[in-house]
Amino acid sequence: LPTVQKPARYTGGEWGEIQKNKEDIRVRVAFCFPDTYEIGMSNLGMRILYGVMNEMDGVWCERVFAPWGDMEDAMRLHIRDEIFCQTPPNKLYRRTVIGDIRFPEGNLIDDEFFTYKVIGNCRKLARSSACMYAYRQQQGSAMHKAFSLRRLQGLEGKMQRLAYLQQRMPELVYEAKFDLFFTAMFMMQSCLRSMKGQQLQQARQYIREVLQQITPLEPHPGESARKNLLLKLAQKNFEGVCKFLNFLIRIHILT
Repeated sequence: LPTVQKPARYTGGEWGEIQKNKEDIRVRVAFCFPDTYEIGMSNLGMRILYGVMNEMDGVWCERVFAPWGDMEDAMRLHIRDEIFCQTPPNKLYRRTVIGDIRFPEGNLIDDEFFTYKVIGNCRKLARSSACMYAYRQQQGSAMHKAFSLRRLQGLEGKMQRLAYLQQRMPELVYEAKFDLFFTAMFMMQSCLRSMKGQQLQQARQYIREVLQQITPLEPHPGESARKNLLLKLAQKNFEGVCKFLNFLIRIHILT
């Protein structure tokens, strides 16, 4: 809250707010206004309907407003892997921010299970462009191993992030689904290049189950026409598009 422009938008407890005993309530209503707190509170129609519903016995109406963009910006940048990206080592954290968040034990992929939770706990994020550490890849690291089923743990981590956002930041759910869809495409391309037989069938089945939970998806207004075209085509023939992209990589049209 100290980092947003007007914290009072989010704290509640304003003058005239109606509180009722939950044990006496049969129906609870969330009156959702599609704009910020200041705009909604000045709307006469909302004020009248809020009062009318709360005069009814057994009914409790509460008001809900759209957040201002500053609460969403950091998490959106994280989802897009732009500034606050997945990789934990390039960040410094307060111990209290991490709290009881832990990396999953035994995973090959763990960043996707960790970073979004820490960002979700933060009250303030700062970014520096200074080069303050060196990242060294070793031959035996996960990045140098052959692509395997364990690499699909990245999809599981992003599915957990989606569930987290559905509860805490529903306005970012579409953003997370869009990112998850293209992560699934990358995973399918890698599986087609590296796997055969039963292992490939297992990968296909898991990726198919992920896609069933996030599709259909509409085009993203903030993305390029090329990416939105891929989204549309891949929802019609997912594996066919992945094979075609691999072909373009093989003949050096794509990298």
